[in-house]
Amino acid sequence: MKKTPCMGPLRPKLPPVPRRVPKPRRTFALATEVAKAGGVTQVTLRDWVRRGILPPAIESLRGRGNITKYPRSAVQRAELTRRLRDDGWSLDAIAEYIRTKWTDAEKPAEEQP
Repeated sequence: MKKTPCMGPLRPKLPPVPRRVPKPRRTFALATEVAKAGGVTQVTLRDWVRRGILPPAIESLRGRGNITKYPRSAVQRAELTRRLRDDGWSLDAIAEYIRTKWTDAEKPAEEQP
């Protein structure tokens, strides 16, 4: 006796599984990320903002925890500040350097057309 494949009830075709849509890239950096890039505490970040080394925070949320959001360029500035401090620059010299080299568009002046 020959076996025949079982045809059972027809299953409805399921719609294809949608592809995951990537999350939009954040337009901000958290204070913890900026502090880690600079190798400093969040208290020091506030001092750097006061001196003009970092751009001001976009938003600060208070509640069960403090969440401060900075522009993404703050991470690059914090890394630059850390490197310059390691080379022996003073904070005043770094602030002056950043004022002359960085524009309002938050990009180094050398990269702008």
